Amino acid sequence: MNKTKPDKKCQVFTPKNYVKELLNSIGYRENIIKKTILENSCGDGNILAEIVKRYIYDSKQHNCSLSEIKEGLEQNIYGFEIDEEQYLRCISKLNRIVKNNGIPTVEWRIFNEDYLRSNIGIKFDYIVGNPPYITYSDLPHEERKFIKENYETCKQGKFDYCYAFIEHSLKALSYNGKMSYLIPSSIFKKVFGNKLSDYMLRSIVQIKDYSKQRIFNDALVKSAIVVFENGTSSQKVLYIDMIDKHKESFKKDLMKEKWIFSHEFNKGNHRFGDFFKVSHVIATLLNEAFVLDEQIEEEDDKFYKLGDAKLEKELIMPTATPKSMHYGKFEKIIFPYRYKNEELIIAPDYQRLFRWSEANQSRFIESLLLEMPIPPIFVVELDEGVYELIDGLQRISSYLHFRGELEEYDDSLMAYIEDEEDIESIDIVEGLTLNTDEEDTSLYSDKDEVEEKTIDKDPFLTLSGCDICEGLNGLKYETLPKTLLIRLKRSFIRVEVIRKESDPRLRYHMFKRLNTGGEMLSHQEIRNCTIRLLSPQFNEFIIELSKNTDFQKCIRNISKAKKMAKYDQELVLRYFAFKNNIDGYSHDINPFLTEYLEKVSLDDAFDYEREEELFNLTFKVLASTLGEKSFSPVADKKVSHEERKLARKFAIYHFEAVALCITSNLEKLKKIFDDVTLRNKLEKTLILAKTNNTFIKLTTGGGKNYSAPLRERLDFIDSKLKEFIKNERL
Repeated sequence: MNKTKPDKKCQVFTPKNYVKELLNSIGYRENIIKKTILENSCGDGNILAEIVKRYIYDSKQHNCSLSEIKEGLEQNIYGFEIDEEQYLRCISKLNRIVKNNGIPTVEWRIFNEDYLRSNIGIKFDYIVGNPPYITYSDLPHEERKFIKENYETCKQGKFDYCYAFIEHSLKALSYNGKMSYLIPSSIFKKVFGNKLSDYMLRSIVQIKDYSKQRIFNDALVKSAIVVFENGTSSQKVLYIDMIDKHKESFKKDLMKEKWIFSHEFNKGNHRFGDFFKVSHVIATLLNEAFVLDEQIEEEDDKFYKLGDAKLEKELIMPTATPKSMHYGKFEKIIFPYRYKNEELIIAPDYQRLFRWSEANQSRFIESLLLEMPIPPIFVVELDEGVYELIDGLQRISSYLHFRGELEEYDDSLMAYIEDEEDIESIDIVEGLTLNTDEEDTSLYSDKDEVEEKTIDKDPFLTLSGCDICEGLNGLKYETLPKTLLIRLKRSFIRVEVIRKESDPRLRYHMFKRLNTGGEMLSHQEIRNCTIRLLSPQFNEFIIELSKNTDFQKCIRNISKAKKMAKYDQELVLRYFAFKNNIDGYSHDINPFLTEYLEKVSLDDAFDYEREEELFNLTFKVLASTLGEKSFSPVADKKVSHEERKLARKFAIYHFEAVALCITSNLEKLKKIFDDVTLRNKLEKTLILAKTNNTFIKLTTGGGKNYSAPLRERLDFIDSKLKEFIKNERL
């Protein structure tokens, strides 16, 4: 076995008080007998020594004999240490502990091996550790190569050694297992740590930050304890500043790229680059002339007064330097450049993403240059003179892209067709849905263009696909002839403003009609937008639940195109609509869902807390059993029943039947979380039910979207679950 021995300078062992914090963070204090624990970077045994002491103490509290304690120590405590010298010290330390407690010689499951190359084939209830702090530049070439080839979080960029330890350990954690790691706090902010961050977010629940003090006397690195819990449904991470005792919760879906914790902004001991991506700086070369201090006085709405001089407010911007922030100074700078504010919000959260292909965008610009009539844009007036766009995103975004003013233009925002079954769900242009049966000759629409998965990331759109004036193709805004530039600047698009004083119901119905005439958006996108104008609470509740990690795992097989069309949110709505109003369903699903959404949005009787609990538990059950195949149909129904497997597809009829029946039997089924054998049995029960000929007939072929077949599917799955509950005496 290959052993890459760490440099002695990296062997800095964990102080005892932090050892206790690591173990306390995961509840390794009591009721721990027969629970497995792993320490995967033992060093000289500081952490393992405390683990053994706690295991012995808890065993004695449960009146275990010395032989039983010896057996428990041998069966339940594991460790790895690559350095032979430190390994022997660790074993010696543990032997002294058991000897002092009168316990016979223990055959320790502590291995003098490279943890990253190990595979002992078991899952642990607890994992704890302080992995080696080795940077990419200090790793031998062969070790870099091995880690890149074997660890997903280290495939790209300059990773730290501990990245692989974290990934390896999280994979070794049991379903309800807990893990705490003492790691460099710098990894939260490293560019190359993005994949690791995404990986950690699946189960991270707590960060204990020690950045403001030095844990290790001989090391400059700042540290944090991260705590993980498998099987958690929490969508938030608790951050604790262990020095200031400041606590704050952060939503996981907002923790992207660098992890920044807001209270740090008020401190003067951090670099600007710790918090922001710096792309532009201002060099005045004469701060005395351009930077203004507190002496500036406000004269009226348009001017600041500085001595005898008047300065237009439009030319003055707030500014700060690390020095000024440290001393609490408030400064302004003369900044005589155009600033784009948010007078118009062009992408509220209910709007669809920018979907037009470059050809579609180009033909829109061509229409402007030819002075063709353009449909009006609709905005809603909000507070403080801000307007929110509700119709016209594609047109405005196309114009801004051509001008090079579309912020964060990215090909990931463009819709594309993943497979043939998704074609009909993708809207190409406003007022028009792609028809796969006949050629689309629309001015702005072209099937072939939509199927392109990549676009030019040049901030300036290069015209292409102009079919009336082909001479425009290949031109950019900056290369347009002057006459056309003038014509473009003078082009006219009517804007209809819905005043904030207008009745919300009027706004609601107006937008609904705007967006249903031509199926511009998916049904769920329309619901997200229109219901917002009536009452947003229930819709926001649905959107938040759709981000649940267990739910996302179970619906992983839905296509990217459907996800872009908010199909995952529609599934959450469908779940509640059928669960609470199945009697209201007959055949047509879309008006059924819309009516339910409207009803709940105007009704205060919906129990949000209880419904969220049921939803989370339902998909926790499914994630722990079938996982991503929870709603998969049979791959090949022609083979014998014993040979049938589930396909990597998503079937809506399976979703309705399985999810709803799990919920209706939830009180009994949630007992599976404490018993892996029960989880395995439930998984087999569900697979047998889904591959049963009767259920296959109820979920395939025409005429299955009516009320009667729906109830038959529910009755079938429900009977199989009740049989399972009876047999297992739950």
